[in-house]
Amino acid sequence: MSLEGLRQSEDFFHILRSMKGFTNGSGAAGSFDRTIFLKINMQLSTDTMRSSLDADWKMLTPESKELLIGSSMKPRPADPIFLEIAKSPDNPNRCTCAQIAPPEYNADPSCCARGTELVFTWRKNGDLEVRLNGIV
Repeated sequence: MSLEGLRQSEDFFHILRSMKGFTNGSGAAGSFDRTIFLKINMQLSTDTMRSSLDADWKMLTPESKELLIGSSMKPRPADPIFLEIAKSPDNPNRCTCAQIAPPEYNADPSCCARGTELVFTWRKNGDLEVRLNGIV
């Protein structure tokens, strides 16, 4: 099957979701982790990212979408990586992607800078790990 065929195949996504180890079900652990890696190529508001993920992830239940989107874009204290991003000349709007920086950074948590990486990994043991620019 072609790559485009896999993208459009509900059966393929059903197989990925139902493999042993994908959930905390009674089956044996899976043999590999599953990861979705998103890297944005332009500055986006966090609201735009949320609505885009919600619209694009057609194969997920509303509950699963809410878990993924809610866990990745919830406000939290800014990690040092985000403080460096906020100061970067490549980030003139000082976007910190829902990370709350100290006032002296004059950061904007309502947007994500170009190059932001959002990674969702389902571990073999069934745990979900969400990373924003490498930070869990």
